[in-house]
Amino acid sequence: MHEIIAAPVAPAAATRPDTWFGILGPLMVTIGGRPVHMGGPRAQATLAALLLAEGRIVAMERLIDQVWGDDPPSSARNQVMIAVCALRKALRIGGGDPDLIETVPSGYRIRAVDLDAHQAEANLDQARQAPPARRAALLRETLGLWRGQVLAGISSQPLRAVAGRWEELRLSVLEDWAEAELALGRHRDLVGVLGVAVAEHPLRERIRAQLMLAFHRSGRQADALRVYRRGRAVLVEELGLEPGHVLRTMHTAILRDEPAL
Repeated sequence: MHEIIAAPVAPAAATRPDTWFGILGPLMVTIGGRPVHMGGPRAQATLAALLLAEGRIVAMERLIDQVWGDDPPSSARNQVMIAVCALRKALRIGGGDPDLIETVPSGYRIRAVDLDAHQAEANLDQARQAPPARRAALLRETLGLWRGQVLAGISSQPLRAVAGRWEELRLSVLEDWAEAELALGRHRDLVGVLGVAVAEHPLRERIRAQLMLAFHRSGRQADALRVYRRGRAVLVEELGLEPGHVLRTMHTAILRDEPAL
């Protein structure tokens, strides 16, 4: 789904801040537009934990928990210190500021940095106040900031759990973008994207309702109703629940061919 929606993507190298961090996909750091390798898995997991803290102090015990989970080695504290040294060295060699990562009495923190996730949130704030066409463009640009699964390649389960916030935000942005596109009459262009999204997230009722509406407006009522039936079957089979208000309302409106659609 990322490939279908992406473009425009994250800020071009020429327009990015000097040091740019990315978590909305594989961990990424660029300095002056050039990618910088941030060390091995342990160092990258440590950097991810600091970035996810968004400027807050991460105590040593918390870092150990996020990097190793419930079974840290006896050398975990020493390994964290080595990882931080490696990260600072990578920033310095890449031409960046190694002091972005600060040592504090209880642990570490990373100073305010330019992060793709923060850019996504800033775009959303703008989109809420923008007229329809601009809102759709901003939301599409925001979707392009996701380069794949959040923190892809980092296996730490505690970090994956924290990263889930940003995966959930991507789906909310997708829904808002689809709604903006539907309001602009671009339903035919949405069928493919929403079809992939429904296949990946079959329990997401708002996306399913949007796909039904896109089919209906494209003159494909039978396809719209088929999407509803499949969704109902999944909900009943997996959760033992009937469709919620959003899906039921859309289904009824399509059956009645209500003019408001």
